[in-house]
Amino acid sequence: MQFGIRQYCVEGITFARCIAPLDPAKSYDFVVIAKADYLKLFRQAIKSHRTKEPEREPPPRATKRPSASSERPRYLPMRAASTT
Repeated sequence: MQFGIRQYCVEGITFARCIAPLDPAKSYDFVVIAKADYLKLFRQAIKSHRTKEPEREPPPRATKRPSASSERPRYLPMRAASTT
């Protein structure tokens, strides 16, 4: 079993992220922080979430280019002129 810990510091608040992969589809992933710093980190997270740039609309999907045969103009067959 593997186990990884990475330490972070945000605005003077130190915490650690712990990850323990079980298999390709599952893993343990949690954060460890001192009880005294939890509320500070929570407030910082709320503050950064509020100042985050709003998500934009995704770019339009590219349309499929027509093939060379469909780019040619289509002409209707001419009718024979009536002689009446």
